[in-house]
Amino acid sequence: MPFSSVPSRSLVPARGLASPTALALSLALAGGAGAAAADWYVGAGGGVSRLTPDASGSGFTLEEEYSAAVGVFGGRNVGSRYAVELGAYRLGEAGLSASESIEYSVISGGALGYVFGDPARIRRGEAIGGYLKLGLGAIDNASDVPLEQEDELSVWAAAGFDVPIGRSWGLRAELASFDGDAQAALASIVWRPRGAASRPDQAGAPSRSAAPEPAEVPAARPDVSDARAPASDPQPTAPREAARPTPPVAPRTDRTPAVEQPTVTLADASFDGVLDGVVFAPGTATLTSAAERELDGLAARLLANPGITIEIRAHALAGSDSAAAKALSRDRAVATARRLAGQGVPVARLRARAFGSEQPPTEPDVPDERIEIGVIVP
Repeated sequence: MPFSSVPSRSLVPARGLASPTALALSLALAGGAGAAAADWYVGAGGGVSRLTPDASGSGFTLEEEYSAAVGVFGGRNVGSRYAVELGAYRLGEAGLSASESIEYSVISGGALGYVFGDPARIRRGEAIGGYLKLGLGAIDNASDVPLEQEDELSVWAAAGFDVPIGRSWGLRAELASFDGDAQAALASIVWRPRGAASRPDQAGAPSRSAAPEPAEVPAARPDVSDARAPASDPQPTAPREAARPTPPVAPRTDRTPAVEQPTVTLADASFDGVLDGVVFAPGTATLTSAAERELDGLAARLLANPGITIEIRAHALAGSDSAAAKALSRDRAVATARRLAGQGVPVARLRARAFGSEQPPTEPDVPDERIEIGVIVP
């Protein structure tokens, strides 16, 4: 960051810079309020910074430009491929002649976008992803050197990789530029909270249980009676005793016992069909407030019927890009399951499937983008 010589004025120490702990806590609290509708994450790390302030005309020379950097950050996912992120960093000190130094601290904020990798798999800890970041950074400097800071706001840009090391944890390697005279290479650990709601069956995996075929029961043989005609006897004989009827023969059964065919009850029928009120912000997996209320009501009905397990089927806009539609519907199915689990529905009673744009509606009043549910027969 450029500086100019002003003998009568010293640089003021960093003003109003949020502490890393306070920033992480505020991001965690902000993310927790809506975690049922969108993923959030926090992280911390450190690395090496390169600081090259312009001290020309000040009587000092730059002698040490490399320093240690530490920082914390947090973000919230917006849609299937993007996130907004905030960070607080201490980039270390640039060493000047006469044992003087200039300390750099930064608060930054901007947008992150994955440029390769499947974002849904990255968030589930299943794949490596590469990203770019762009935003603004506010730099504060602290020094006893009589230098004046010409500007405080600068462009913040970064590129890096997310590498999963588990369902909740990951590593991040990043090169960041906070200004023309402040860059850093950082390695961080990232934590994405995983509540019970984030563990429904993987979206897209077949989970429907087929009803068992009933064993065939052979028909019973009809009762057999003695229908023989009496033989002719030319000699008179004593009347014969009436023939006794043969006892009925019990019907044969297969050695395999018959399996009772499951029946569909009225309660089952109430958990089948399109959830009309469950909609999302356009192009995202973020539930609207009305959709959250609708799912809360569904959760209450599921808790009142503990014997019912449902399958959540997410469909995206027909005719759209198949890969993007499948990824979006997968995120929406998981977001729906997460909301229900957050209201107390056991995860074992939830299944999630993503159909993308493969199954357009067959009825004119049913939208392409929809969430359907159905009862899974045990």
